[in-house]
Amino acid sequence: MVLVAVPSESAEGEAATYCKSGVAPEKTNGNYCPEENPEAVGPITDATPLGLYVRVAFDELLDPSIETLNEQEDGTVLGELDPGAGSIECDGNTVAWSGFYDPTGSHLTFPAGPALVFNVTDPVTTGWSCTIALSDMVVDKDGNALGEDDRSFTFQIAPLHVSQTSPADEDKDVPITEEDENGDEIPAVVLVDFNNFVDAASLAGKVSVEDGGGNDFAVDVSVDEDSPITVVIAPAGGGTFAKGTTYTVTLDAGIADIGGGTMSDPYTFTFTTAAP
Repeated sequence: MVLVAVPSESAEGEAATYCKSGVAPEKTNGNYCPEENPEAVGPITDATPLGLYVRVAFDELLDPSIETLNEQEDGTVLGELDPGAGSIECDGNTVAWSGFYDPTGSHLTFPAGPALVFNVTDPVTTGWSCTIALSDMVVDKDGNALGEDDRSFTFQIAPLHVSQTSPADEDKDVPITEEDENGDEIPAVVLVDFNNFVDAASLAGKVSVEDGGGNDFAVDVSVDEDSPITVVIAPAGGGTFAKGTTYTVTLDAGIADIGGGTMSDPYTFTFTTAAP
């Protein structure tokens, strides 16, 4: 998620007051500052590509005609932001979005306050530089438009990287078998999660495993069909890892997501299997 605040001005000359970097909930990138210290927080450089949405916070209510309210079959009402409210471009690519106007900011977003929320619906590539631009359709409840300097914001999508592994780095007593969904015993595998969908073709020749003696250990490498952020590393030919052995797993730079964003540095971790 990317969070930005528009320093809009009302008829009374009010300015945005939100601030403090790092106080937002987990998985939130904060970029909002008080009037007295507008340079306190720099541009966002690590926005999460999956489930990305951009929240633009204001210091006053907007003209509610910026969205259309649609009654659902169950009687609930959902707002749909006018497609002309703004645009998002990343590395020269126009990115599709759907959005809504949140007058209070209290049910999905933080901090509380009027906001426009743009949910990105296109795949986003790691490492992209993105800009959200608001149109002159966005006005406050009195019809005042934003200043030209307050209509666009740039942020960076985080580069492709490993987010977690199973086993974790330096785990010990790792079992060499596990149970499948039917309760049958099968060879255990290593799972590596990335922060975006992985291009399976980019894995060729870029994943290796060595035992404690520095010997190559043959593995089959694939992307999980049900979870395309996950790389599966399995002993080749349906075999198992050896008991009581320390393994080093290396994922080389150049592994890519489905949009072509690449991992710039190698990633290495170790684990030790349970003794006989």
